[in-house]
Amino acid sequence: MKKIYTIFVFLSLISTTITSQFIYTPATAYNVKGSYVDLGSTGTQITTANNDNANSTALPIGFNFNYNGTNYSHFILNTNGFIKLGTSAGMSSPSSPALAYTYFNQNNVGGVLNSTNVNDVDILSVFNHDLDNSISSITEYRYLTTGTTGNRICTIQYKNVADKNILDSNNNPLPHVQFSGMNFQIKLYEYNRMIEFVYGNFIPTNDTCLFKLAGVGLKGSSNAQMITASKASSHEYSLAEFAAGYYTGVNTIGFSFGNNNRNIGKVIPQHTIRPLPEPGRTLRFLPTIANDAEVRQIYTYHAVTIPWGLPNTITTRVKNVGTGTVNNLTVYCTVSGANNYNSSNQITSLGVGLTSVQNFTGYTPQNLGTDTITITIDSDGEELNNHTAWIQKVSHHGQGYADSTPTFSNFGWGAGSGIFLAKYHVTGKRRISKIYAKIGFTTTNVGQTVYAVVVDANTTILGRSPDFVIGPNDLGEWREFEIFGGDNTNFDRPPPVFTNADYYAGLAVPGSGYNPMSLQREFNPRIGAYFYKGGVTSGGTYVDIATAPGLDVFRICVNSRMDGTSLKLEPITSVTNPSCASPNETIEITVTNLDTFTVDFSIDTMHLEVTATGPIPQNYSVLINSGTLEPDSSASFVLTNNFDFSAPGTYTLKFEARQWLEVDTANNYRTFVVNVVDTPRVKLNVSPDSIVCAGVPVVFTAIPFTAGSTLYQWKINGINQGGTTTTNTLSPSVVWGDVVSVDLITDHCTTSTFTIPSNEIMMKIKPKPRLINGITVDTVIQMTKKNYAIGVITGHSYIWRASGGIILGDTTSGAIQVEWGGPSTNASVSVLETDLTNCTYESILPVVVISIDGIAENQGVRVGEAYPNPADNTVNIPVYISVNSEIKLQLFDLTGKVVADVFNGRVTGSRVFKIDVSALNEGLYFYKLTDSEGYQQVRRLAIKH
Repeated sequence: MKKIYTIFVFLSLISTTITSQFIYTPATAYNVKGSYVDLGSTGTQITTANNDNANSTALPIGFNFNYNGTNYSHFILNTNGFIKLGTSAGMSSPSSPALAYTYFNQNNVGGVLNSTNVNDVDILSVFNHDLDNSISSITEYRYLTTGTTGNRICTIQYKNVADKNILDSNNNPLPHVQFSGMNFQIKLYEYNRMIEFVYGNFIPTNDTCLFKLAGVGLKGSSNAQMITASKASSHEYSLAEFAAGYYTGVNTIGFSFGNNNRNIGKVIPQHTIRPLPEPGRTLRFLPTIANDAEVRQIYTYHAVTIPWGLPNTITTRVKNVGTGTVNNLTVYCTVSGANNYNSSNQITSLGVGLTSVQNFTGYTPQNLGTDTITITIDSDGEELNNHTAWIQKVSHHGQGYADSTPTFSNFGWGAGSGIFLAKYHVTGKRRISKIYAKIGFTTTNVGQTVYAVVVDANTTILGRSPDFVIGPNDLGEWREFEIFGGDNTNFDRPPPVFTNADYYAGLAVPGSGYNPMSLQREFNPRIGAYFYKGGVTSGGTYVDIATAPGLDVFRICVNSRMDGTSLKLEPITSVTNPSCASPNETIEITVTNLDTFTVDFSIDTMHLEVTATGPIPQNYSVLINSGTLEPDSSASFVLTNNFDFSAPGTYTLKFEARQWLEVDTANNYRTFVVNVVDTPRVKLNVSPDSIVCAGVPVVFTAIPFTAGSTLYQWKINGINQGGTTTTNTLSPSVVWGDVVSVDLITDHCTTSTFTIPSNEIMMKIKPKPRLINGITVDTVIQMTKKNYAIGVITGHSYIWRASGGIILGDTTSGAIQVEWGGPSTNASVSVLETDLTNCTYESILPVVVISIDGIAENQGVRVGEAYPNPADNTVNIPVYISVNSEIKLQLFDLTGKVVADVFNGRVTGSRVFKIDVSALNEGLYFYKLTDSEGYQQVRRLAIKH
């Protein structure tokens, strides 16, 4: 078997004996996404002799923090990124204020976690490195205790610290200060003894990007009690992992970091080889307690295809990380989002350190979209590890395990060649049209060749992509590989079809010494999902990565796409009388989409072909490469208008419809026999047939095909336009949306006349008429201002006009304001719109301007002052009338809208109208009295509740 070659480095093995007393372990340490909240000016500023190498005085935590069985009340801050816990204000300081690694790239010389001095115990090291004062910002240390008794939190903050320019392990004084400012916090929790290291914003310098090492972890009463966090400098901070004990050996992986500058050749454009922490990245350390189970991970598809990728099993692993047996534990599975699902399993008993695998097999997604799968367990002694979530995307095409989490490492071959594969299943019948693989982020891949393969369960390669040469911009990116049928390089066959079968999506690596296969972390991975095999030809042995020591912590980044269409060619019905057809016959064929998702012809071109045998043998074909066809719907296509049927006689036409991704061709063929004669029909054209502007004359022309009589019945919107006529043209006035058609009335091939309907033409006059403010008429108060808008369309221009008012501002924008003048019943606002084709249309909004002071004089009819004014719930309006008169009394808001019709009728003598205004909003209103002679009087009314 060929040797697999990888560039990842495994975490260091434990080099010291770990005592059982240290209650913080890798099993209860977590790397999570949180939030970083700067203390600002709150809390207490910590004073040190300097910002380089200094210890603070003993400072009070604010409560007794129980660390590893001892209550600690104080801490000492060291400027080099760690604190020491103590029991009193007189506690001993760390052995030296200068505790940091001697060399920036070596972790076995110096450092507080590496120290064996008896004073260097009870250490919480958030970022132990030789740190200094920021060169661009004010460096500060601060702490704050918040919360109530029993639930207090002490936050210790390092703000704007910088790494120093120290020597490397060869004593080279290289300029390599990575950050002008780093921000991080240590948080101590009273209620559950939890410790968190929270990382904030890191500000890179302009120095060269080089890797450095920090010491991150916890130390108990000795170096035998320790847990450390590790990550490679090229890894995201989210990939940091935990191990018991200290880092071992020169340059053995520790907590490595660097800036994201791009001024060295090793860095690829648009990539950061040494990422910065995203603010809020948190390393969480929980103590081991008696009753504590945790949800370890969820195993299912990240992308699932419905219905062809089902069944969709959800699996999770629950581990007992406590010190006592867990009994009768319920595991809950919830799916929310596009789909919904709830289920639960029961774990009767789970021993200390043991893991239980739980399967939820009843979940079948039905809806397209994104789901969140959440696994939760019953409450126990520690709630923070009782749930986890997984994002799943449901579509008709995508299938894959790999998600959006960062790449941890890369695979390659040390010698020879091989294939890395992910196993999937097809339910039903689908083609595997594309493979997606994430290219490893290492510069040795540039210029190397890979390609994708599709393999069946018998290890036979049924499809592959063309060779792909990796470029600099491909590193760390997902790349698409189009699959062609067969294990060859002809690339002239459609992708392979699988029916209710397993298949393998793979990335073939035909050479050695480079590492193109990206890996993601997946602890305790699933069995039967990821494989590798030696050689790039069919056959050979698949090795399950989950069973390979050292490789069982990875998920390979190979996903796939299922495709397939199922088209049906409908019976030919477009010829009314096949035994009496025209020499110029146009025959349409109809294609139905039998599948459950939309067919996009721009992605999968449809080939339509017809072969005619008879008096004039011939062949014709057309490609449909635009448009879509919805499920269970049909579309018609004209195929034979280029055929020569000038010789009368019987023609046999054989039709075929096919696509590259067709999975079922049984319904793709039709045969049709036609006896060609002059078959009548009528075609309707319009001129102009492209841009038709409002007001431009159009001419509709009926083009008949018949050997009989010709009469026409013109129609607009299905309504006859006059009677039958011999005129084959019509020049009507049309507006947007009018549908024009014509009926041909002929006696072709029969002794009586019959009607042949034409095609319909819907007119879309440009630009489309639109309402100003979405209304057809407006009412306003005199001497007021009001805004008007038409809704801007990109590229269109506008010219506004107003009659009876003055436009304020730009008259060429999509919205204006009009200041209205005196009373008028024929005011208006209009906009002349010009579209991209230089067509214009004027939208006009009639406006009624209401008088405030009244018009006309009539001492016999008048309206008095309302009372109370302002009004609260009711208002009284007096009307004084000395003669019998018809009146109308109305209440308006400031926009001119009628909010109350108070009275409309005949009145003799004066009276008071009482109006309920409790439901009206506070503000200014107007009431208007109008009599039968046109007299109007308007007064103001204020409403205040």
